[in-house]
Amino acid sequence: MSPQRLSVLLLSLLLFSGCVAVPPDVPRQVQQEIEEYDLQMLAKSDMSRVAELGQREVLDALRSMMIALYAANPEQLKRGSPSTVRANVERIFGAKIRWNFPEFGQVKGNQMLRLPFDSEYRGDRVLAFTAALVSMTMRSYNGTTQLYLLDRLSPQKIYHSARNFETAAAMAKRVKQRGGAPYLRMEAGELSRLLGRAAAVQDLMATLIADQTNRTVTGTVHSVTAMVLLPI
Repeated sequence: MSPQRLSVLLLSLLLFSGCVAVPPDVPRQVQQEIEEYDLQMLAKSDMSRVAELGQREVLDALRSMMIALYAANPEQLKRGSPSTVRANVERIFGAKIRWNFPEFGQVKGNQMLRLPFDSEYRGDRVLAFTAALVSMTMRSYNGTTQLYLLDRLSPQKIYHSARNFETAAAMAKRVKQRGGAPYLRMEAGELSRLLGRAAAVQDLMATLIADQTNRTVTGTVHSVTAMVLLPI
């Protein structure tokens, strides 16, 4: 889904969200499930649901990125366990989003993104790169995919994560091994496209949340060539 289509979808949700009457001929079990869902939705604001949708779109872009990176760097599967693309994708993007793994040791936060470009690192670089970006995403949404209290989200953190996605794309392109080969290969432009998609959604979320909660987002003079990661 493009950022433009997402924008239309988000605006539609804001304009037309609301409860729908359940027809009387619907089986009782189905009615109960719908009623339980409606009760859950009452605890959410429209913008909370919009934020969840945006977060889901970012994670979907990162999932696509991970699969594409494994296709371009199949040797990375031999550096970790399990050793299949499907199993590794499931580890992160399964029923519950996960980004902490024993192989990363005590490395946390933005420092995780340095691992895939460390010549001494012996683990799966695709897994480390993806986990670092998923970690940034989850931290920008307070570590949860169930967003009930929108006013606790920081639009500044979400904005910072967007800039970090851009930096991550620059790192993958510019940081080379001694022989000049990239640490992570990928079809020209594809990595930038997927991370650009994630950054665009995060920028949109930051703007919407800031507007909804009467807060401001401080723009940062940020050069991706310096490869500085902003705090989240």
